[in-house]
Order: sequence, then structure tokens, then C-alpha cells
Amino acid sequence: MPMLQHGLTKGTAEQKREAAQCYADLLRLVDRKYVQMVIVKIAGPLIRVLGDRYLPKVRASVLDALVLLQDMGGRMLKAFVAQMQTSLVKNLKDAYDPIRATALKSLKRLLRMSPRIDALVRIAVVWPASPYKAANGSPAQWSFFVVGFFPRA
Repeated sequence: MPMLQHGLTKGTAEQKREAAQCYADLLRLVDRKYVQMVIVKIAGPLIRVLGDRYLPKVRASVLDALVLLQDMGGRMLKAFVAQMQTSLVKNLKDAYDPIRATALKSLKRLLRMSPRIDALVRIAVVWPASPYKAANGSPAQWSFFVVGFFPRA
């Protein structure tokens, strides 16, 4: 664990990607009860890296690990909801489709912990002015993207 944390916090972009992939692999292999004992130590560095500007492959690895961590930790991540929401909404604006899809998947899980959707509404309001929309999508495509966010009753 300390080596992976060091890779995430102080390593190069490639080391951060490798550390996030290692966390994702570990989360797939280890039983939930063991993950819950160290969930805070894993979540903090992942969220910090996700909030910074890195290549899509780094953020994709971090997002994959974060989704797995949300599946394993659930409510134990409640202290990180605000930071995760900010970083995930920022990644919804990314031009790389897999980043947006995984950020959306993570936001869906986050909604289970905290039903505040103010940041998502803010991004929906400014979306028509975003460079991504002008180049790659229409407001109709965005509305389908947003509708996919909300859980069904």
C-alpha cells in the first residue's frame, strides 16, 4: 500500500497510471471487508490525481479504480462526496468518451450516497457553450447523456 500511495502522490504520470491500475487489480481480488479497513488511504490519493490535469489514460485508470472502490466502500466514502463530485463533474466535460462514460458511472454511484445534483445541473446549463458540444455533440445528445445519470425509481 505505501508504495502504491507514493506512486499516486509523487510519481510520474506513468507511475500514477500504473499505481491506479494496481489498486484496481487489488480491489478486484481482495475481499470487501479488507478493503473497508483501508478505504480512506486509497480514496484520498485517487481523488487528488483525478482532480489534476493528466493524460486520458491516467485519468481512465484512476476512474476505473475509483468506481471499484465505490462498489466496495459505499457509504464509507461519504466524507469524500464533495471532492469526488467536483472531480467527476470536471471529467464529464472531457473530450475522451471513455473518461466521460466512467465519470458518469461513478457519479451514479455517488448519487446513492448524496442526492445533491446541483453541480450536474450547473454543467447542463453551461454545456451549450462548451467546446466539446460545438465539435462533437448536440444539446439533444447531452440531454440523453444527463438522463442516463438519474436512477430509475
